Amino acid sequence: MVRYYPSPPPPPLSDAVPSWFALYFFLGFLALYLVVMAAVVVFSKPTTSGAEGVPLSGGLGGKQPGPRARSWMDLQRSGQEPPSLESIDKEIKKGFVRKVYSLLTTQLLLTVGINVGLIYAAFYCGDPHYPTDFAYYFVRESWITFVTLIGLLIVLCALFSYKNTYPANYILLFLFTAALAFTLSRTIIIYYSEGAGTTILLALAVTAGVFVGLTIFTMITPLDWNFLGPFLFAGIWLLLFWCIFAPLLYAYGGVSSGWALAFAIIGTILFSGFIIYDTNNIMRYMGVDDYVIACVELYLDVINLFMCILSIFQISSR
Repeated sequence: MVRYYPSPPPPPLSDAVPSWFALYFFLGFLALYLVVMAAVVVFSKPTTSGAEGVPLSGGLGGKQPGPRARSWMDLQRSGQEPPSLESIDKEIKKGFVRKVYSLLTTQLLLTVGINVGLIYAAFYCGDPHYPTDFAYYFVRESWITFVTLIGLLIVLCALFSYKNTYPANYILLFLFTAALAFTLSRTIIIYYSEGAGTTILLALAVTAGVFVGLTIFTMITPLDWNFLGPFLFAGIWLLLFWCIFAPLLYAYGGVSSGWALAFAIIGTILFSGFIIYDTNNIMRYMGVDDYVIACVELYLDVINLFMCILSIFQISSR
């Protein structure tokens, strides 16, 4: 196969990124997030699933037992042992866990597919040394990211409002995943243009291994990890303040690569803790109607963990 490249090679994509972009992007994200979450509190209406509106099939108020109760009576008359409530609850919980991780797997595959497609759209034949015009336009025009961010937060607001409404919750979950994957692709394209394709794949493999290992560990351990909540809350606010002031320190030369590496390591530990905490909540505290919330939480944990691990590998390679 013959490759046709423009000659000479264009300048690197990192030169097209405005120096002020990181600070204003984060401040805009924080402001929009507060507005959207306020809208969620004010306008979202609690919805109930079909199971929550069904009365118990007992004999309350002189009512006749429901079909399930009659079937249990038939089993008792025939000499068979009816299933216990504990076994039914376990089966329902297993179905809930399977649904959560099936949807999460679909989200991650969609994210990888979108990023791979945009990489091949941004480079001639996938060669990182030859970006296309689309790559320069996508990286240079920061309004694309802001528009995608606004749409992402609107979809997130709608997702929490209609989390129990089928099929709107599935459609909104798909749109949320696609919007976040599109936002993530900007960073991936810049890293890929610097020759970090192997580093991206390595970070992806390590993230998958860490996530699977922490998930299995949390599921088999008898310890309740709910006590991690206050520590994770304090840690995420520490990272938020760092993200606010770090661009200013970078602009005046007050932050070295060592600080950036420390930030990435702390973020890796923090989001690993979030994976344990959210998995624990899925196994112990969440109801069967909370699968959308569980998918969003775990998806954000995996994406943030991947970005921190990728930052560690990229800074170390430099």
